[in-house]
Amino acid sequence: MRFLVISSPHGFSTRDVWKRVLVGLQANGAEVYPFDLLPRWNAFDAMFDLARKAKVALPEPFKSNLLAYEPIFGAAHYHGVDAVIVVSPQYFPVPIADLLRKSRIKTIGYFTECPYEDTLIAPVQAAHFDYVMVNDRYSLGLYESFCDNVMYLPHSYDPTIHYPAANPAEGERVVWVGSAYGSRRQFLHAVDWRGIDLAMYGLWNAMPSRWRLRPYVRDGAIENEAAAELYRQAAMSFSIHRSQRYIDMDWTIDDGEAYSVSPRTFELAACGCFQISDFRQEVEDIFGDTVPIYQTPAEFGRLMRRALEDPVWREEVAKKQHQAIQGHDCATRMATLLERVA
Repeated sequence: MRFLVISSPHGFSTRDVWKRVLVGLQANGAEVYPFDLLPRWNAFDAMFDLARKAKVALPEPFKSNLLAYEPIFGAAHYHGVDAVIVVSPQYFPVPIADLLRKSRIKTIGYFTECPYEDTLIAPVQAAHFDYVMVNDRYSLGLYESFCDNVMYLPHSYDPTIHYPAANPAEGERVVWVGSAYGSRRQFLHAVDWRGIDLAMYGLWNAMPSRWRLRPYVRDGAIENEAAAELYRQAAMSFSIHRSQRYIDMDWTIDDGEAYSVSPRTFELAACGCFQISDFRQEVEDIFGDTVPIYQTPAEFGRLMRRALEDPVWREEVAKKQHQAIQGHDCATRMATLLERVA
């Protein structure tokens, strides 16, 4: 099959998902045409900023998302594709999906922000796609009420990026890569970090100016390849799943509203980096009891210090975590998708 695969307009996280879709499809022999939305999105955002500053009136239909996604219909026909995959389609203009379907080109929406965006327009958007993939098992029922062909497609890892180090990491550095959601800041602020070599990367510009963990924050957002190298060099890391729907709002999901793990969970295990995690049912589904679970900052601290003080135990468990995610690579994920849509 021939696929046109559309990226999200984000520079990180969902962009990594897009790249894994490309790699996974190609590994299964599919003919793939990437459509990188980000440069167009950024260009039109800049244009609108300049127009507002210059007080230039723009036609009402002119929106960054409409102009950025506009060439997809033509690109799909130009390349003669069988299907178009839209990764993280929260800003996708659904009339384009309607036009593609009228042209007998299959449309696939990969909703990567479940369950956080399930209460907005995402399920309604799903009604315009031939096939819908959701990244959280909890969201299946909701999306099935809008689309007949819905499939749970969890996150994955790319073995060309995420692989263990040749030798165990030296030192006792704790590394974490992620975004500064308020609930995460509050939890991490309550952890006893005394004597811990902590390095945090990601989008942390929203943190309070006098936050006591500020000295541990490094260079900001980093590419996934750089994150994987940090994981290989670290003694350990941790998963702390978000509960907020958006980084700048206190609107949270309810307890039990999320089932599945984040991409970082797979990446850490694939890199051979020992991890602890807060509870998601899928952590137990995949890892059994090999990923220690914490609930409170005090439990987090005890597990972290045990791992740092007992490198033999830490390395043995990290190997079990690595073994547990075999078969969760991006090629296997896309093989599942191909079976469904071929």
